[in-house]
Amino acid sequence: MGETRIRNIDEGAYPITPNYYKFFTWARTYTLRWDLTRALSFDYNASNNSRVDEPYGRLNTQEKKDTFWNNVGRLGRNTGYTQSLNANYTVPMAKIPLLDWTTVRASYGSTYLWTSSSLLAKNLGNVIGNTQNKQVNGEMDFTKLYNKVKILRIINGPMANTPPRGGGKENSGGKGSDKKSETSRF
Repeated sequence: MGETRIRNIDEGAYPITPNYYKFFTWARTYTLRWDLTRALSFDYNASNNSRVDEPYGRLNTQEKKDTFWNNVGRLGRNTGYTQSLNANYTVPMAKIPLLDWTTVRASYGSTYLWTSSSLLAKNLGNVIGNTQNKQVNGEMDFTKLYNKVKILRIINGPMANTPPRGGGKENSGGKGSDKKSETSRF
């Protein structure tokens, strides 16, 4: 709670009462991740925003204090709630020898959103929204596919007889020198 008191400079006929700012908000976040298997996982996220309503004016009576603590005990008045759920599944294509060069992933996602109406416009109601997303992705590793055929595996493999760099020529270190430089292979 914040209090602003404006000073009356000329001692006018109208007293200026202090202004109280009631801004006690409360945000709660929940997260759950569950890897059921290596191929199947779930994510759940939620956030709840609330406002703890306070009585008008300064909290200077026991009744106002009790009202405030009752609102704290109820975790405030919900003003917004969002949640999302994501599920991912990787199809075990590596278990099928003919298709082990492919990968297939499926995912499902959904969200839910709730926003409360203003206390000044309760008759307009709350706002609710949701989304849903389904997705399937496929990948193909053609190198793995080509390596299943013997002739293509030989072509894709490293070359066994590659000539050394520099052609293997000997260098002399000067007139009458027996020094030879070595050629290295990479």
